[in-house]
Amino acid sequence: MTLTIGTGPFGDQGEKTFNFEVGAPRDHVLYFEDSPRRVRVVLGGETVAENAVWSYPAPIESAPPIAGYLAFYWRKMDHWYEEDEEVFVHPRDPFHRVDVLPTSRRVRVSLHGVELADTGRAQVLYETGLPPRWYIPPEDVRLDELEPRNGIRTQCPYKGVTSGYWSAGDEEAVAWSYAEPLPAVAAIAGHMAFFNERVDIEVDGVEQERGPSTQWSTTNWIERARVPA
Repeated sequence: MTLTIGTGPFGDQGEKTFNFEVGAPRDHVLYFEDSPRRVRVVLGGETVAENAVWSYPAPIESAPPIAGYLAFYWRKMDHWYEEDEEVFVHPRDPFHRVDVLPTSRRVRVSLHGVELADTGRAQVLYETGLPPRWYIPPEDVRLDELEPRNGIRTQCPYKGVTSGYWSAGDEEAVAWSYAEPLPAVAAIAGHMAFFNERVDIEVDGVEQERGPSTQWSTTNWIERARVPA
């Protein structure tokens, strides 16, 4: 695995620091290394953001590497950039992977026995820590069974900004789409995906397990995703 070679966290090259002995991790793991990427934050004009920067001049015993460094509260800045590309939500994790692949497997989505989508031409998105997301052409989605959920927008550092959400049955904001995703996942543009955690998905006739449990398993996130009026 790439985590164990070269400059990866467990590789034999580069400078990096853990707050535990590799053979005996603690409950809260801290990983720290210098980044070769140029990261910039922009605060417009003469605006002053109160309490926008924080640091730990005397960190706890298990976190000594962060002493002397400053951090910025993400939401108090106007823009963040890695090199010259704007990033959203948080800086990208260099060890987080996102792959999009076309698939001819038959994917069926339903909720309480009501079919919501049926396709043999999905784009499947594999992302570290999440279940596969099946992005389906809108022509293969039962749009008559969905209700647009206006006023909600989410951002992802790896995919971009969503362009729409839809509800189905008693599940609010259970489907979404990216009209203009980031270039790395351009293949999902205009396609629609459903939260595996809250609908029933069959792949080639095999019912997939709901889960694993993620922040998307409930609708608690919706309040945070509301677009200001």
